[in-house]
Amino acid sequence: MIASSRFDRTITVHVPLLLVLFFLLAPFYWMLIASLKPNAELYSPGSNPMFVLAPSLEHYQHLLTATEFPSSTKNTMLISVVSTFLSLLFAQTSGLRASAVAFPRRCLYRTGCIRDVRGAHVTPSHSDAPGRQDATPARQRLVTGADLRRF
Repeated sequence: MIASSRFDRTITVHVPLLLVLFFLLAPFYWMLIASLKPNAELYSPGSNPMFVLAPSLEHYQHLLTATEFPSSTKNTMLISVVSTFLSLLFAQTSGLRASAVAFPRRCLYRTGCIRDVRGAHVTPSHSDAPGRQDATPARQRLVTGADLRRF
């Protein structure tokens, strides 16, 4: 019985995963072998397309010396690092400022107001909020539907 369940698992899980893995990795293998083949072997109709008989690095040498690939890569990396830094800077500062703005139903956005089993919301108390004085010394207080309509 155990051998049968292992066989079933192999058939239903491992074989499909191996097929998906093969189809996902096949283009990368094809690009690698095409980059390692010399031009004569690459364009020869009689050579095996799946294997490299005489590997060569001439395509990589041409890419790094005869083209603008290194400078283009440096420019791309510079632009991506600077744009990521600027977007994080602006998002952080605007998010910090937006968290201080009072607007209706703010607790739904700030704390997420988790719905309790009894139908009420549990949210951290905001003793600094204007007009609300919490009598509960705990860090959380029970908020009912009437309290939510008040926001």
